[in-house]
Amino acid sequence: MSEPDVTVSFMQGSYSQSGMPRPRTITHVISVSDVDEFGTCRRSIENTYRQSDEGRQARVSATGVIPVSEVLEDLKDYSHEKKILEHGFTFNTQWWKEELAAANWKSEGKLAADAPAEVNVSRSDLFDMASAVHNGTVSPEDFAFNVLLWGSGESRRNNRARIKSIVEAKGGEDLKQALDLSRSDVLASFDAFKPRGRNRFRYLGPAFFTKLMYFYGSGSPEHKPLIVDLRVLRTLSRTEAGNGIYVGHNYGVTTYTKALAVMEHLSDVARAEGGADLAGCTPDLVERWAFDQGGAPK
Repeated sequence: MSEPDVTVSFMQGSYSQSGMPRPRTITHVISVSDVDEFGTCRRSIENTYRQSDEGRQARVSATGVIPVSEVLEDLKDYSHEKKILEHGFTFNTQWWKEELAAANWKSEGKLAADAPAEVNVSRSDLFDMASAVHNGTVSPEDFAFNVLLWGSGESRRNNRARIKSIVEAKGGEDLKQALDLSRSDVLASFDAFKPRGRNRFRYLGPAFFTKLMYFYGSGSPEHKPLIVDLRVLRTLSRTEAGNGIYVGHNYGVTTYTKALAVMEHLSDVARAEGGADLAGCTPDLVERWAFDQGGAPK
């Protein structure tokens, strides 16, 4: 079912790195948002549509605040089993196998040359794979390739360059070091993936390397890194706690730190005020909710 057109007032324009808006307020009838890879509005609008089972009026303003009460109501439908552990996709891996072979990389697991062409990759699978990296039975490169498969699917855009960059890194040492840091020092891990403001691995920006940081925790609730991409940032920017957060692709460590703080805050509020339904709400459930709210669900 397509989203209905709605009349809204919104702020047209972009946000600076400091999070300050450069807007002008206009009223328009919109149905979709269309943002290019650099985070610039092609149609000068950003629309988030949500409608409850009871047919509540859509929330669509890019500058409107999502009330905490609605966040908590949404999160009641988010179970750890369904929304986290079982969150996965079925892929055809033929392109990946060919590209890994072309890069002289002999992969293992679901991307191995003799593995089935059709595979399902879930968050739970990647948590298990991270544990195998910890004990030395899986390489950090294979872990990274499987996370990229989960995060980008069968899309070939930029993945060839990502594969080459990871394979050509110092025997996986830089990748392993950055991953290991995610278990003890989140900011140092982020900086290792993006030293001096430049991505360590070509075309592997924060939207992707924060996935590596997150999954490397093997699902432990004590592991601090979370996935933060454009969709997550869009949603967080519309919460009271996330007001002023920078919304864009190639963001820096300050934005990541604030995004983590907002998601942890919302999970804390959910556990404190959401009753029995939200007693086990974790920050990654908030991340999954923010992703779903930030665009059309996968």
